[in-house]
Amino acid sequence: METSDREVNIKILVDRLVARGELSPDERASFIESLRDEVGAKVLETNVEQNVLLQGEFNYGTLGIDVYKRLMRDLEKHAGLNRAVEFLPTDKELQARFDTTGEMLTRPELSVLAAYVKIYLTHALEETDFADDPYLEGLLREYFPAPLVERFGEYLNSHPLRKEIICTRVANEMVNLGGITFAYRAVEETSVGVDAVARAFIIARELFELGKAAKLHRELPAHTSLDAWNTVLHDDQRVLDRVVRWFIAERGVVAGNPLSSLLERFGDVVELRNNLPAYLSDVSRARVRSKRDAGEAWGLPEELIVIWIRGFEGYALLDVIRSARDNGFKAVELAPIYFATYDRFKVDELLGLISELPRNDRWETLSRQALRGSLYETAAELATSVAEEDAGHAPSNPEGALQALDSWIKNHPTRVGNIDRIFEEVRNAEPDSASHPRLAVISVALRTLSSAS
Repeated sequence: METSDREVNIKILVDRLVARGELSPDERASFIESLRDEVGAKVLETNVEQNVLLQGEFNYGTLGIDVYKRLMRDLEKHAGLNRAVEFLPTDKELQARFDTTGEMLTRPELSVLAAYVKIYLTHALEETDFADDPYLEGLLREYFPAPLVERFGEYLNSHPLRKEIICTRVANEMVNLGGITFAYRAVEETSVGVDAVARAFIIARELFELGKAAKLHRELPAHTSLDAWNTVLHDDQRVLDRVVRWFIAERGVVAGNPLSSLLERFGDVVELRNNLPAYLSDVSRARVRSKRDAGEAWGLPEELIVIWIRGFEGYALLDVIRSARDNGFKAVELAPIYFATYDRFKVDELLGLISELPRNDRWETLSRQALRGSLYETAAELATSVAEEDAGHAPSNPEGALQALDSWIKNHPTRVGNIDRIFEEVRNAEPDSASHPRLAVISVALRTLSSAS
């Protein structure tokens, strides 16, 4: 199917070039023939992407079956899905399967679902002006074979199916990188349109090198352990989830602004991610070192290890950039104080407790996301308070950051004492059913931390 689609799209462009006199009729057939090998390679790459998607989705059960039920109901309502025709289970059948065997959807069922999601997302994007953004011309240059782009790249934007090609490519990549339920969950949880999710996706992919990470992951040798394969894949998907939601929530910046200007506006995150080791305090260095040790033990390539390590750490830097910009600091100055504050008040420990909260339905999922977002924001605000009290001059190294934090702690013994006391109680609190930490306990801890900022 994809081979024929690519062939048709190439012939449409080539025939327009012939009609314009840019390519001679005698050269038409041989020129198209010369593109065959690269088209074949691109189709094979797509097949690999599909296999990675299905393997990852099949092995990833932490989202639970409820989200698949909601997705299939949504596709029945909006995309013409007929579960009986497509041999997909009903909600009751899926629940019974899970209760009996612990299994969810099979690979063939997932492949059907992925196809419906990609088609639906493509059509939804085509109904918006998403594809009009000039930045997306790069997708056309990636789509067509290199010899065609090199000779006739200036004519790609005139392709009559430009919009359809771009929307199809973005829809496919959103599913392949983010997972089958990625876009549905983002729309459901943020109440924005598919085009806003797609724009945030492009920004996240570029700033956090998630497209490059996915390619490196696909190229891992067959002997790579399944644990390593799954861990890297799903960590990158979790980073994508969080970054996309951050940009959607960031004062509506994804709406009405060109992608190129958004990438420039938040380009600081690239510099901060690249210089991450310069900002980390000892505790954060140990956390990062532990991940590096795991990646090296698994035999992951260095470039993939670096992107993987910088994922969650880089996500935290988004709030650093926002706080620095809102309060007159440079992000590179605030970052060391952020990580010193993050470590001193054991933010990572509280994030871990939030991740252990149940997400059996949409509301539990939204609650977890709200708590996590508030915690990251609070950590950045607390770091800003430390920086402001340090004569308004934030140090740009871990040693100076620790000195500024120590000074702030001495000046606010009551606040710090309350935080330490509450966090000690959190560690000793009894979990609720299924050994999950209690939501009320985490909420109180977060409120106490927020009151100190």
